[in-house]
Amino acid sequence: MPDAVPLQVRTERAETSPVGEQQGVAGWRLVALVAAGVLVVALPAWSRLGVGAEVVDLPPVPADASASRLLPQVVTVVSGPHAFIASHPDGSPVLPDPCRPMHWTMNTDGMPDGGEDLVREAVGQVSAATGLVFVEDAPTTETIVPDRASVQVERYGDRWAPLLVAVTDDATMAALGGDVAAVAQPTTIEPSGAGSARVVSGQIAVDAEFVADSVRSPKGQASFRMVILHELGHVVGLDHVDDPTQVMHGRTSYLYLGSGDKEGLALAGAGRCFTDT
Repeated sequence: MPDAVPLQVRTERAETSPVGEQQGVAGWRLVALVAAGVLVVALPAWSRLGVGAEVVDLPPVPADASASRLLPQVVTVVSGPHAFIASHPDGSPVLPDPCRPMHWTMNTDGMPDGGEDLVREAVGQVSAATGLVFVEDAPTTETIVPDRASVQVERYGDRWAPLLVAVTDDATMAALGGDVAAVAQPTTIEPSGAGSARVVSGQIAVDAEFVADSVRSPKGQASFRMVILHELGHVVGLDHVDDPTQVMHGRTSYLYLGSGDKEGLALAGAGRCFTDT
């Protein structure tokens, strides 16, 4: 049985407004948070948090899995700063499996006007940039919880629960306290040791206060999409970078993918194929 372990990353509001026309809602910035239940294969020090991992039975190989990539590997001619959250013992990054789709779903409660389409646009951008297939499932009534179950047979069947995107608040997700705009929690499994680690799902929790703030901004829709895009970057394995012209920058982000984002996402879609679940 594998350990299903979420890695938590968040976006946070700054005390000063960001500078530059392409940047998002004034006052919001991106900050990584290493928190409960994180994957330990890349940074063993994380295990000192002392939080036990969820143990689940492996669901069967899904019917929509393939023995080879579902989409051609993306080749990009641009390069720039990018980083990965975790790695295998051989140094290769922990990524999603490109031979099966990542299913995803939305709880539309609390979404801003047009928010569902903005989420779809962000998912489409990440799919195009990674060569990974994302399959949108029907909307869900599932809500964000910090210790979300990785398999929910009664709700989703005997498979990995789909990536969940939903709006919530710090009363439900404590990591959204203070000035945090959103939290990404990729779900990573290790069925047969650290070398078998891969991302299978996760959740993205968007703070209701950030949604209200973004609605008031003249660039609100673009900023909301940028935050979803940034969090999806974490879901597929990308970490923060120091270059402020990249969406994956840790404090303020441009609204559009930079050269490092594009290179990192292309590499994030170049993971291994697995046949065990």
